[in-house]
Amino acid sequence: MVLGSIVAGCTQNFEDYNRNPKQPTSIPTSYLLESTLRSIAFQDQNQAQRMYTFWGVYSGQLGAVRADNWGVGPEQVWAYYNPAAIHRNTPMSIIFGLIYPNHYYIEDATGKSGVIYAVSLLMRVYGMHIVASAQGPIPYSQMAAGKTETVYDDEETAWKAMFDDLDTVIGILSGSGESNADLAAVDYIYGGNVRNWLKFANTLKLRMALRVSNVATYAQQKAEEAVASGVMTDVSESAWVHLDKASLTNPWFIGWLGHNDDCQARPNACLVSWMNGYNDPRREKYFTPASDGTYVGMISGPQNSSRAPGDYISFSKIRVNGNFDAQPVMYAAEAAFLRAEGALKGWNMNGTAESLYHEGIRLSLNEFGVGSAYADYIQTTSQPANHNAADGQMRATSTISVKWSNDPSQHLEQIITQKWIALWLDPMNGWADNRRTGYPKLWLATKSANVDVDASRGARRTPFPQAEYNTNNANVQAAAAMIGGDSMGNDLWWALKN
Repeated sequence: MVLGSIVAGCTQNFEDYNRNPKQPTSIPTSYLLESTLRSIAFQDQNQAQRMYTFWGVYSGQLGAVRADNWGVGPEQVWAYYNPAAIHRNTPMSIIFGLIYPNHYYIEDATGKSGVIYAVSLLMRVYGMHIVASAQGPIPYSQMAAGKTETVYDDEETAWKAMFDDLDTVIGILSGSGESNADLAAVDYIYGGNVRNWLKFANTLKLRMALRVSNVATYAQQKAEEAVASGVMTDVSESAWVHLDKASLTNPWFIGWLGHNDDCQARPNACLVSWMNGYNDPRREKYFTPASDGTYVGMISGPQNSSRAPGDYISFSKIRVNGNFDAQPVMYAAEAAFLRAEGALKGWNMNGTAESLYHEGIRLSLNEFGVGSAYADYIQTTSQPANHNAADGQMRATSTISVKWSNDPSQHLEQIITQKWIALWLDPMNGWADNRRTGYPKLWLATKSANVDVDASRGARRTPFPQAEYNTNNANVQAAAAMIGGDSMGNDLWWALKN
């Protein structure tokens, strides 16, 4: 890893500071934290494309309407598991540039102590768990300021190191009071509320524990520790980037909604059809109505690869009401669904799987202002709907309902499916859960343009960035060998293998 290549991601106006790392106290560390905080939401339109839309193609939540991948070629598209090189330099290239330039300055200046350091380290873990969930091996334990090339950790080593760092974060925040004025100066997520950051850290720990629960012997311990320390339990604790407070703009408003004839993403037919079948009250909060007044998503990877953006003008859009609409990062509902899954495994999650499943639904409905529909919604016995629109027809692949089933074999699918619906605009989690559990039962692309990817299973990981082959070749080649090659069809350590 060439650390110098990511310094371009540093916070603006800190040039003198960056040239003199031996005097890190010349600028308050809280201001250096601001760019690191941007690693949890992506305000740049191109970054958001690559960190949301493309994964949403694989999670069944979003679809990219440009079949030619913005002029690259009709078969070099994410929807057919064959992204062009220009779109493969993600997520590693983006996230590393947002986290590392200032993290080591904060580390040196704080002596690895205090709230500012803890939140910076938390952002490192958050960002790196995204990268690890996408590509597998990552440079982590041997990353250091000034190193021009870095060895990749294998997945098991990297995940254990991230848990260790997360425990450090939780230990610091647990003893740091309710709020912090220095943090508040740059914190456009929680406004300096340390208690909420602690709940964020514990919820992330719980998420990570479930992600590796098929392979890591310590997963139950980590999950139970997180719940005991305190995860999110109320929508007031959900993490949103308040763009109006940060002088940032919502990338969905311009790039995804603002161009009627060239809208770059639409809701995926999978998500819309599931919600249509359930008559889900969140549809009007997630999507705009199609031209006929119904809600219509787009098939991702349809048989006709020459479809153009204009073909989707009449379809539903992502609902974004303004340029400064807040961006979601982590929902309190996720913690409840994670606990429900943990309870299915027999872990101590302070509740039963059924009660926590219902709690996740309640929190999500409250999050989007439709909480009054809760009592009726949890009794819904209808099934996901079929898709029948101008881009084709798809038959529902699932028969589960919202109402808690009398058949225990359906409970995991119900939990994961409702979690998938609740985590709108968080496609990384949906894709990870699908690879880990097989749920929800998505409509995959009708063909694969990548010889390494089986269309019946879909993409299993993202490739390493080309930039790494150019600047850190020996180490990235070794990393590829750890997982049997840099193929999008290879399963990661924690994922299902069938």
